[in-house]
Amino acid sequence: MQYLSAILPLFSSLLFLCLGISTYFLSRGTLQKVFLRFCAITFHWQFSWFILFILNQEAYADLICKIGYTGIIFLPVSLYESVIHYLKLPRKHIRWFYGLCCLFLVSLWTSDRFIKGAYAQSFGYYPEAGILHLGYIGMVGVLMFLLVFVLSRIYQREQHPIRKNQLKYFFIASVIFCLSAVDYILNYPVLTEKIGFQLYPVGVFFISFSVLVFLLSHFVMLNLTLEKRVAMKTAQLEETVEALEQAARSKKDFIANVTHELRTPLTLIRGWTDYILDREPGQLPDRGHEIIDKIGLQTLNLTEKINELLKISKFDAGMNTLVLTKMDLNIQVSQIVNSFKGLTDQRGVALI
Repeated sequence: MQYLSAILPLFSSLLFLCLGISTYFLSRGTLQKVFLRFCAITFHWQFSWFILFILNQEAYADLICKIGYTGIIFLPVSLYESVIHYLKLPRKHIRWFYGLCCLFLVSLWTSDRFIKGAYAQSFGYYPEAGILHLGYIGMVGVLMFLLVFVLSRIYQREQHPIRKNQLKYFFIASVIFCLSAVDYILNYPVLTEKIGFQLYPVGVFFISFSVLVFLLSHFVMLNLTLEKRVAMKTAQLEETVEALEQAARSKKDFIANVTHELRTPLTLIRGWTDYILDREPGQLPDRGHEIIDKIGLQTLNLTEKINELLKISKFDAGMNTLVLTKMDLNIQVSQIVNSFKGLTDQRGVALI
């Protein structure tokens, strides 16, 4: 029977040993230290119970019970601290609970008021509580009440659906952890006698299960958060692709417009030069100077268009900045109309 009794604490101690090692290598920051401390305390307690049940000797039972309770005393505070730290809540009052636990620890090793000693059960020896153990149970009750209260309050205020779902898991895990208090019944032989049947310290099962729920909720939240980030990045990439396609379309339209703009002064220059070449050799047409002025004007206009293209190329390359200026639209329209006026008059086209 003693070997069967030792299976559960052995499994639990190995579980928290693995969790502690994983926490040390996979996490960072203060949370790493807080949760690692919780795993170390639980491992210390459960491995002590494993030794207690596997030896099952009265000569060592009192000492092993005190060694085991050295970890148990700090276990509720350590769990509460881990949850509060994970939720990024103020932790100033935790030091008072740790101070109270230190007082219980001193009483554990200096008197029998906290633990009287070990007494025999069907599964092996178990510690019998002293008068100060009731104060310890009161402290545990306050901690568990605060934990449930804090989670309930944050759950009501939380708006983010993923975070709200995680808090729901935390609340369930906290309730499961509170069920581990059933082990305190075994510290009082009078109560176990009144119950009328033998109990086994199953509290470690509830603690292990609650911690697994905590971890499950953490990884579920990470997975959902990752999926949301991937969806956001995908949406951003789609917007970027759409913007690039729009830029490509704009560039295509721009090239088409620029081609037309460059063709216009070239057409005028070609028209006036053809008009001159159609005359007799060495003979200038009437208004020759006016025609040459128009050819020069269109040549200058063409040069300005090319310079604008160069400026836009520098702007795209980040070598220049865009500057908007005011211009007289009437003057621009008049220049365009006058450029075509001579050719349209010769061809009998009315240009207004």
